[in-house]
Amino acid sequence: MSDTSSTEIDLIESEACAWLAQIDGGPMSDGDRKALQEWIGRSPSHKQIFEQMARRFLQLSVAFDEDADQSTSRVAASRSGAGAAFLGGWGMRSWRHLAMPAFAILCLLAVARLYLPISPAPISQSYYSDIGQQRVIDLADGSVITLNTRTRIDVAYSDQARIIQLIYGEALFDVAKDPNRPFRVLTQMGGVKAVGTVFSVRVREGDIEVLVEEGTVELSAHDIEKPSDAISDAQPRPGIILSSGRRAAFNKNEQVISVLDPQQLQQRLLWRQGQLVFDADPLARVIDEISRYTPIKIVISDPQLLDMPISGHFKAGEVDALLDALEQGFGLRIEKYGQRLVYVSQA
Repeated sequence: MSDTSSTEIDLIESEACAWLAQIDGGPMSDGDRKALQEWIGRSPSHKQIFEQMARRFLQLSVAFDEDADQSTSRVAASRSGAGAAFLGGWGMRSWRHLAMPAFAILCLLAVARLYLPISPAPISQSYYSDIGQQRVIDLADGSVITLNTRTRIDVAYSDQARIIQLIYGEALFDVAKDPNRPFRVLTQMGGVKAVGTVFSVRVREGDIEVLVEEGTVELSAHDIEKPSDAISDAQPRPGIILSSGRRAAFNKNEQVISVLDPQQLQQRLLWRQGQLVFDADPLARVIDEISRYTPIKIVISDPQLLDMPISGHFKAGEVDALLDALEQGFGLRIEKYGQRLVYVSQA
């Protein structure tokens, strides 16, 4: 990594942390695994730093296990019978779980170095939402973050900046104004900078979608034409200013900016009230969207149905209501296999 600058190393470390956090968060999709392989293959620095960060986590885990063994053994030695067994077992299980929070703090420091080269250690915290859950997070500066279904963010605040790492999922950010501390949302493919505004960011298999409800934000992404390009060879795209009512969707290859009328914008943000609205949307998108709110796997078995237009107003998570509407209102065939699998086909 002799030709890699310290800023580039900090950026790669923050991206490696995001990947490791996603791996730790649960099963990865085929698209996520492919994207990770492409990211590791961008340069020798990517591969080396990823392996180093992974080893740090393993070392933390081993260190905590060893401390737990010694501590709980001393406590158990002064107890007897069931009490000793309980204390020893609790210590062994609990100390292991401390490794990941410690590693998360290490990752947040790596992210913060991108923007705070001389700043003190940031205040950091991780927040999650489960499948079908919306969660509201009130931050110390007055900003409010609303997490949509199955979302994780890592928050790092300091005296110089406010940094949010969106690991996966979707979140709405209502940002308190503070010109001296930019508010940045970082993802694996790019970031969003705001001062005082309301906007949402969604991450899905390498794609990012940004919706601006109020104010303006600045988008940034790395202009990488092919996965093998090293990040040191990639030039940041010029900052794109996105104002109220605008939508941006981008990945490493392309970006699309569109204008939404007020009704379209509010429809896309109705998930805040647990509602989903579709207006002649393709069936494939409807199924993809509703599937985010349930562990049930819904499969469209007939490819000719993928683009079938669907309109309707549904409550997020109420899969049966959607399936009934598809069957009764659109003449489709619904086949259920057990509690977790549904096939949709032409009747």
